[in-house]
Amino acid sequence: MIIQTDDVDLTEEYLGDVFGTLRRHSARSAPAFSLRLFGAPHLFLVRPEATSFVLEGQAELFSARGAALGTGKALFGDAFLFLDGMLHRQRRQATLAQFRVGDDVIDSTVAAVCSGFVEWTRREAVCAFRSAQELFLRINCRILFGWDPGADSRLLVSLTEALASGLFAKNEVDDVRFKVAVQAKADLREYWRSNLSSIRFAAESDYLGEIADESVESLYHHLNMMLWVAFETCASTFAFALNELASDVDVFRECVRAARSCSIMGTSRRSSLELVVLETLRLWPPAYVLAREATSKVEFGGYQIDPGTIVCVAPILLHRMPELYSRPDEFVPSRFSASTTGGSPAGGYVPFGAGAKVCVARRLAVRETSAVLSRLLLEWDVDIVGKVLALDWVPGLRPAAGPWISVRARSS
Repeated sequence: MIIQTDDVDLTEEYLGDVFGTLRRHSARSAPAFSLRLFGAPHLFLVRPEATSFVLEGQAELFSARGAALGTGKALFGDAFLFLDGMLHRQRRQATLAQFRVGDDVIDSTVAAVCSGFVEWTRREAVCAFRSAQELFLRINCRILFGWDPGADSRLLVSLTEALASGLFAKNEVDDVRFKVAVQAKADLREYWRSNLSSIRFAAESDYLGEIADESVESLYHHLNMMLWVAFETCASTFAFALNELASDVDVFRECVRAARSCSIMGTSRRSSLELVVLETLRLWPPAYVLAREATSKVEFGGYQIDPGTIVCVAPILLHRMPELYSRPDEFVPSRFSASTTGGSPAGGYVPFGAGAKVCVARRLAVRETSAVLSRLLLEWDVDIVGKVLALDWVPGLRPAAGPWISVRARSS
């Protein structure tokens, strides 16, 4: 069976409301449908077995590089292409050691950086997402590079966001988003040119040297990519977690108790806050769609997939399927108490992808996000005074603004 694609390009509708667009088409045409996005047909397969087939079982038949958004190479260079092939394997080997850090390193780094919560108390309310971006950027730069950008954090967040947003530009000629991204890339290049020597000096290992085996420009590209992933996923998950906790007073109180009791007694079991993070990633996966290009003719589930077809699996749909999760649209952290997949079958929980290209930082992201939540609830009294009112899908799923929180010195 060949799935037909309408001639109407739905890019604007899609980027305005990815979940709504995909859910509507899925309801009409599941388990497979095709949408014209960014000028090309995109085939969506929305069953967990399809996710396993594309990302794991037959992953060699699908290329992540071929499915990359057209502006990726221009903005991120070879750092964008390391998604696939031999370069991908080399880069993973260089990065794996940096992400395999112990809990003691994570906890001590979080404790040092989260002294910045003091700044949050000086305002009546702070945007949890925007403020957390700077915290997570500093935490991950310390862990990955042995370097803390400190007062430069807001500048680096803004430039990296602008650069990453260019990935969703329609073209490289007249799209304003792409032009802004190109300027951000130039500004970042100048920042690295001026500061790189001190960063390399501070690094505990020659990790940056391993990455820069081709050129200085290659190093700049990789640093830009690493900056983006260093704060984006953790900050959005942190913010969405607080947003969900605002709607469930009982779970929120349990998280406060867990943070404060664990600090006294210590525990090796999965904490309540890690369950909160896993459930938040189910409902609000930052990488909401994972795309691959078929490199040869493939047949799956009776559907014929021709070479060159862009095949997509959508965690944002999978994670809310009633066939996989009871009360799929509700925030239920306890579903992860017995399983890191929430009880779903293979391919049903993929916030970090799966298979050979699964995110190398997945454990670090979950651990440090829960550690920051724990530190906040342990040392401060927190009121969530305003929830997320709108979503932003570019460059990843994130709050457009909010949630807004009030932070005060902890009462006795």
